This record gives sequence, structure tokens and C-alpha cells, in this order.
Amino acid sequence: MTLLFCLVANSTVHQLKRGVGLSIDVPSMWRINYDLFGLPIVIVGPMKNGKRITIGITPTKRADIQASPQEMKRDYPKYRQGRERWVKKHGGAVIQFHPFEEIKRLDGPTLYRAGYQYTLSNERYEELSYYINCPKELVHLKTLIALDTFSSEQEQVKKIVESFQCRGQ
Repeated sequence: MTLLFCLVANSTVHQLKRGVGLSIDVPSMWRINYDLFGLPIVIVGPMKNGKRITIGITPTKRADIQASPQEMKRDYPKYRQGRERWVKKHGGAVIQFHPFEEIKRLDGPTLYRAGYQYTLSNERYEELSYYINCPKELVHLKTLIALDTFSSEQEQVKKIVESFQCRGQ
């Protein structure tokens, strides 16, 4: 059975025959890339000072895995350790971790989020990971923002992420 992956970008539907039907509202100046850097879908914002905001979407194709508050809380220390190792390996420093959060929405699936801020090469970054239970699979969505360059765009990124929907399920 082939299911469609759909992204909505200002009334233009982009389809990828992978995973399940999903939708997300993408501003017109943003680009949707497929199979970029080993990720199935990467949404990138406009270039500013040589940098871009990125939103990676990875449908897991696994119906047997579901995120839950209990599992997220249990796995959060491993998440922190992994992020600390990565930042240290690349010569950066962790600024702060965002605690695990369950974001319940009236018009879509619950989002489970964890994140952190760090410095690398004199730039501050924020990376947020979201886990979303769609009826037929778990979806991982990750945002990366260079805070010194894109601080005013954080709310826009939040709106993009919160527009995420499981479709055609």
C-alpha cells in the first residue's frame, strides 16, 4: 500500500510517496527539500547572514512505537547526555536544556517536545525535537535556529510546527 506524504505551502501541495499523509503550513519564502543530508524532508527558511532555519521531518514508518509522557520523561536523561556529548565533541557549550513538555492541541495530535540551547563558533543555537503520534506511525520533527540571527523568527517557527497534522489516516 502506498500512502502519500503531503506538505502544504501556500495552497501548493507537495507529495512524497513515503510514510503516511501529513501536512504542515509552510510560508511561501521557505523551501521544502527531500532526501537532504540523510533526512526525508527538510524545510528551510530564507537565507540571512549565511544561515537558515531548518525543520527536519522524519516519518519513522513504525506503527509499533508511540511516544508517551512516561517514556519521554524516562528517556530525557539519555537525551541530555547525547546532546551534551555532541556539543562537547564539536567544541561548543550547552547554555540550557528545556524540560520535556507535552503540548496538547485541540486541532491536532499531541506534540512531545524536548530541547536545548548551545553555543558553537560564537553563535547561539536552539534545537527542539518533537515526537508526534500519528495513527499509523511516530513522526520526529526537529527545528534548528541560530538565535543571534533569527531571534525574531522563533514565533513563526512555533506556528509552523504547531500547524503539523496527520492526514489521510
